[in-house]
Amino acid sequence: MTFNDRAYGTLAGGLAGFMMGRPAYGLTRYEIKKKYDRITEIQADVGASENSHAVKLMDEAVVLAKVLVRDGRFDAPIYKQELEASDSEQYAAEAAGHISSELFKAVPLGMKYTYDIPTCIDAAASMAELKDCSSPACAGACAIAAAVAAGVEGNCSIDDVIQLAFDSAVYGERRGTSGCGPSVSRRIKLAKKLVNDAEGAELSYVAGELTDVFGAEDRIYESVPLVLGIFYAVGGNAKKGIEEVVNAGGASDTNAALCGAVCGAFSGINALPADWSSRADVFSGAKLSDVSAKLVRRV
Repeated sequence: MTFNDRAYGTLAGGLAGFMMGRPAYGLTRYEIKKKYDRITEIQADVGASENSHAVKLMDEAVVLAKVLVRDGRFDAPIYKQELEASDSEQYAAEAAGHISSELFKAVPLGMKYTYDIPTCIDAAASMAELKDCSSPACAGACAIAAAVAAGVEGNCSIDDVIQLAFDSAVYGERRGTSGCGPSVSRRIKLAKKLVNDAEGAELSYVAGELTDVFGAEDRIYESVPLVLGIFYAVGGNAKKGIEEVVNAGGASDTNAALCGAVCGAFSGINALPADWSSRADVFSGAKLSDVSAKLVRRV
């Protein structure tokens, strides 16, 4: 598996997770079970009609990726200017909160700075501070960026990724200047313990345990431990990780997008079914292998 395979897996996994999670959005895992039994594929009706939602959801991540490709580095004031120029009303409306969809902006940062974790997490914290300077927001962004960076760079174990995500979340919590939300770093550590305690159990049971403890809604302190816990439970396998997060319900599209990106960075494009990656290309309107290669190119 090559460096570019892992980079491509990051973007394709993220978008495939988003697409697969759309039908389950807002449902509990019990409602998903009743309605679908289990979601294991991207639904046929998730297509062009969903593009407007996808663009709104990941617009800021796209803007950031373009800036990183163009400039070769992250600069918070320049990124802010680009955001405001792209949609000032949307930027103002989303200027606060612990919404997990904001975390997807950490993915291109992780891809860009695979070779420099300190710069990666500093950039992630600076990016988060543009909208939400709370400890959970900074911690979540740092954890996701670091997990993606470690996965794409390669030569690391599942335990290495979780430890780095934990350490990066601790850094983010120290950078945060407001907020009284739960500790993201401690929840990451607890997620790993819950998975280890359930060793040998079915993945659906483990996912249920994580969901019961942390929740599956769109708060950062719910999304990050759930996503990283399932990443750990499935051994970084993108297909398995996406499926488990989708069937956990709640904010299933954004959470599955995050899990798909983190797992895709670790297991690469070949861990995704070929039709998932091809549909991700069509859905995005771009050749994701080319986009990812540009994003991870070192200048």
